[in-house]
Amino acid sequence: MEHRILHSHVADFANSAQISNLPEHKRFEYFTNYSIVSSIHPEAFTEIGELASIDVDESGTFGIDAISVIVNSNIVQCIDDIDLQAKSNHIDATVLFIQAKTSRSVDTGDVLKFAEAVKNFLLNLSQSEEHDNLNAQKELLQHLFSPKIAKLHGRDSPKCQMAFAYTGSHKVDEFIDEIATGRCRELKSSVPDFKSFNIDFYNAERLIDTYKQVENQFEVEIRFKNNLPLDTISGVEQAYIGYIDAAEFLKLITDPKDQIRRNVFYDNVRDFQGIENSVNTEINETISSPNEVDKFILFNNGVTAVAGLVKNLGANRFLLRNYQIVNGCQTSNVLFLNRKAEHIDSISVPIKIVHTNESEVVGAIIKANNRQTPIPNEAFVALQEWHKRLQEYVSVESRRVGEILFYERRSKEFTLLEQAPEKKRVVGLHSLIRSYTSTYLQKPHSVIANNTTEILRSRSDQLFGSDHSHAPYFASALLLYKINEYLGSLDKDGFIYRHRYHIAMCYCFQICRANKLPPPNSKAAIALADDIVKSIADPDELARRVTKIGGLIRSKHSEFKRNNGYTPRNPPMRSAEFTELLLKSCR
Repeated sequence: MEHRILHSHVADFANSAQISNLPEHKRFEYFTNYSIVSSIHPEAFTEIGELASIDVDESGTFGIDAISVIVNSNIVQCIDDIDLQAKSNHIDATVLFIQAKTSRSVDTGDVLKFAEAVKNFLLNLSQSEEHDNLNAQKELLQHLFSPKIAKLHGRDSPKCQMAFAYTGSHKVDEFIDEIATGRCRELKSSVPDFKSFNIDFYNAERLIDTYKQVENQFEVEIRFKNNLPLDTISGVEQAYIGYIDAAEFLKLITDPKDQIRRNVFYDNVRDFQGIENSVNTEINETISSPNEVDKFILFNNGVTAVAGLVKNLGANRFLLRNYQIVNGCQTSNVLFLNRKAEHIDSISVPIKIVHTNESEVVGAIIKANNRQTPIPNEAFVALQEWHKRLQEYVSVESRRVGEILFYERRSKEFTLLEQAPEKKRVVGLHSLIRSYTSTYLQKPHSVIANNTTEILRSRSDQLFGSDHSHAPYFASALLLYKINEYLGSLDKDGFIYRHRYHIAMCYCFQICRANKLPPPNSKAAIALADDIVKSIADPDELARRVTKIGGLIRSKHSEFKRNNGYTPRNPPMRSAEFTELLLKSCR
């Protein structure tokens, strides 16, 4: 890869994603997939290991590297995810196909092969594939076209978006562009179920910019002339309150491609509810009314922005870096949708800007500013006192064992830090739910078949109990981290990697040496956690156990297929019966 800056970003990403030992072309693919998908849905990969779920071309010969189904701006990985989005009675679906090439130029043959592979995939959704990930994506698309979902599609849904990435700096020439446009017309004719087809080309500069936007590695200068500096506040470097012209505020939430910066919103609290929402309808009507627009500042509660850096440049100019909009998501989105409205220049937006690197202060601001509207239960669960103590426990215990991890109680909590930890060492709420559910609740199939919101809802009585010891949660997170690290040191075996949650379950069960795991509030649970941590601290023992368990899973997988009518659309990894078979075999 000749582009040195791009090479540097890919290398940093590969290290943080524990994929440094993969071939260069695969590291570039994963970097591309992460950047493009996360630019649409910032929370798409709450753990980097999830990138493997959209990888559909392990051999490099298929013509498509990744497929991602995105519904209402959220990546979906199972049918339940689609059904959850369908509760809004509106579906806006995009099917994203990605092809990444490490070559400097774009080859006509590669573009034609890419388009043809997309066509064949979409025309053969009912045909089973050998690759589990391909079957999973086909299953999602078939559900999108099922009668109960199809009737909810919006006017422009579904769309097919194709992204072709390469490492050169130049843009594609007119000839390549014409070929791509022609192929899109042919696809529309061949696959009329889709409302539109489009091919986007990503050169090195566009990929770098996309990655920086995703990682909040950008800064924005605004004019904030109507501001009042607040007096000294504990834990806060500086803070301002006042109002800002709508055009200046839009700079904070609009990226260089004139798209909304979804990654700057604390969307674990509340994502955009849509223009049809009653409150948003009122905001929209105020903006649209010549007689009401100047009263926007009186009708609106305003926006709160928390930043890792706020620099007063003088003359009412301020530079913000590493910032998040922690309340005012609805206001921001409605303003963005009306950014070209006739009266937008007449609007003043109430705003608070807080410069702090104190996580506790940020958490308190979020809780205080988001109590006035209904919010999903999962949004605040990690801000509770038990999770605060868990964060402290993980910090102390990981240093004791010499393998540093960080528990991120709040989405993007560490992005506000000037020296942010490596992504691979950050354990978020969703990651913790997966690791504990698979390891201690012995439900790896549930982790694979369900989204974490559903797991938390259905197993709330088994997760994060106020009397639960923190030790099992730390041990399960560290175990998954070390399994990922070990598998990442190999030429990653797709089959074994996809069963990493089953490996964690078996590993824990074998260490326990009992028919039943101890309850999480017992001394025995702490002792088991200590034994797991001690075991994985020995690289040779870790490698021996993971290799042996991987062989067991492969053997039992074949046995299960023979005896249980396995179909590619319903792989054993999603089956409770397969989990039980593995547990019996581990005893």
